[in-house]
Amino acid sequence: MKKSLFFLPFISAFAVAQPPPPPPGGFSLNIDNEFLPYAVGMVNVLRDPTIEVRVSVLDQTELVAGVTTRVIEEYELENGQLIEISRNFYAQHDDGTVWYFGEDVDIYQNGQIVGHGGTWRAGEGQNQPGIMMPAQPAVGQTYTMEYAPGIVIETAEIVSVGETYVTPAGTFDNVVTVLENGVSIKKYAPGVGMVYDDGIILESYSGVSDVEEVGDIPLDFTLAQNYPNPFNPSTVIRYAIPRQGSVALKVYDMTGREVATLVNENKSPGEYEVHFDIGAETGGQDLAAGVYLYRLTAGDFSQTKKLLLLK
Repeated sequence: MKKSLFFLPFISAFAVAQPPPPPPGGFSLNIDNEFLPYAVGMVNVLRDPTIEVRVSVLDQTELVAGVTTRVIEEYELENGQLIEISRNFYAQHDDGTVWYFGEDVDIYQNGQIVGHGGTWRAGEGQNQPGIMMPAQPAVGQTYTMEYAPGIVIETAEIVSVGETYVTPAGTFDNVVTVLENGVSIKKYAPGVGMVYDDGIILESYSGVSDVEEVGDIPLDFTLAQNYPNPFNPSTVIRYAIPRQGSVALKVYDMTGREVATLVNENKSPGEYEVHFDIGAETGGQDLAAGVYLYRLTAGDFSQTKKLLLLK
């Protein structure tokens, strides 16, 4: 996401007291907070004229500071060029509050990783988990979102609850507005999550299934280019079939070896999208960086396209 580390004045460790630890109780991977739901398979896309951010909830976990967290991938483009992929670590407390445990960041230039600025994890040094969304947001609530002295410190205040906000993805009621570090504005809609981030506005959002029907009956067979591409560790493939029949969508390496079966069943006519997550869809097998092929076969129709996995 458009991080305050790069766009806002840095707040020193002396300006913000170390946040208190999470209250007694446990954490869950079932993140169903009304204003920040993170169900596996959700994909939200936000844009402004130059920036595009794709937020994907992966079927992956990471142990951070003794807590098993859900991995949320943020894939950011600027003028069509990949500039950052981050893996963010979240868990929901028993009381419904969503806590943030840090992120692993890859900064890209010309398709190559050139740095890891902004990377931090709770439990390392003075770093502490922060609150990303209270269980019951109310105007005037203040909290620390990120506390990693020397890297990033972010504070938040809820300044509005209940407004209506219009985006290209739809009109949302009961929106919560959060002021970060006194200058940055974010908005969250019930059942969707973030719909506005300092000028980046929600363009589309999806449900939570790995294979989702997304449109009406098409006229022809089609196989779309995966998005994002290049990718790591997840991407989305869309396809369309005009009539019912057996459908197979498989991924191969450049030697022709099958590495993943994404679809292999009878499907009704329609448009579909499939989430290809490295590890989840490859039986736990890690794949090397490089070019892979994905092939859609449906009746007499067969089409193959290339995708590029980055590391």
